[in-house]
Amino acid sequence: MDLKTLCNMIPMIVSVEIPIFLLFIGFVVYLTKKDKKSLKLVFYLILYALLFENVNVILSRNNVGGYYYNPGFILLGHVPLFVVLSWVMIIYSSMRITDSFSFSEFSKPFVDALLAVLVDLSVDVVAIRLGFWFWQGYRLTAGWFGVPGNNFIGWLL
Repeated sequence: MDLKTLCNMIPMIVSVEIPIFLLFIGFVVYLTKKDKKSLKLVFYLILYALLFENVNVILSRNNVGGYYYNPGFILLGHVPLFVVLSWVMIIYSSMRITDSFSFSEFSKPFVDALLAVLVDLSVDVVAIRLGFWFWQGYRLTAGWFGVPGNNFIGWLL
């Protein structure tokens, strides 16, 4: 990465990567004190997010509806660290919200996914406009404000 690109990324690093990393540290500290059993779940969610996102980026490369991340972020493979950490906190929070209601064990994963999609509906629209990631073959007026519908299906998997 050249110096100009790095300088252009500083606002995103300061406003996105560092705060999400600090939020994740606080999240893990909280779990360490209040819910140590969930740390194992967090570990598996990290692995899942890393694998799922990297495989999706690789498989969708050069296809309409495919996507790639801004290379100026700290990447784990093809995926920014902040995306992986965000995935973990979104999924964990969705699961805890669902647990606080009287949903059947069968329906909980579907409600978890729905809650995560509701977050993603707004996050993606803003993130693509800020240049965090890019959808191939999509204008900002196509799909859901520039985001292909297949993106939201991914959360349901």
